[in-house]
Amino acid sequence: MTTSQTIAYLQKKSDLGNHLVVATVEPLVSQNNNQIMVKNTGNVAVYLRVHCALYQENSDQSLTLEPGQQMKEFINLEDDWILDGQIYYYKQPVAPGKELRFATISKNLPQEMQLDVYAESIQQNPSKAITEAWGITVDESGELIVH
Repeated sequence: MTTSQTIAYLQKKSDLGNHLVVATVEPLVSQNNNQIMVKNTGNVAVYLRVHCALYQENSDQSLTLEPGQQMKEFINLEDDWILDGQIYYYKQPVAPGKELRFATISKNLPQEMQLDVYAESIQQNPSKAITEAWGITVDESGELIVH
C-alpha cells in the first residue's frame, strides 16, 4: 500500500512541468536604405555593443584596412550610443524584439569602401556579467558607464 501511494505521489509531482527558460541573446544588424539598424532578437533584455571596420578593396580583390580614415567621417552616430576605444555601446538595456537605429551612413562614404558592422550582446541581469565580460560597469539606473 505504501509503495503505491509513493508512486502515485511521484507521478503527481512529475506533472508540474519544467519552468526553465533558456535566455537567448542574439543581436541582428541590418541596413534600411542608409540607416544601420541593430535589433535584439533574443528573449531577454540585453546590452548591445557594435564594432565597425572600414575597408577598401585592393587590386588583389582582398580587403585591407584603410589607414587614417576617421569612422565619424562616414557614419553619423545616433543618440544614446557612445564610443569607447573602437567599440560603440548603447547606454541602456534593450528589450526583446526592440530595434534601434545605430547610425546613418554618410554620403561621403566612397563607392569603393566597404563598411562592416558586427554586433554583440550580453543579458542585462545579473549586471556583474557585463563587468566580467566587457569590463564595463552599470549605474543604479541601469545605464552603462564606459571609461
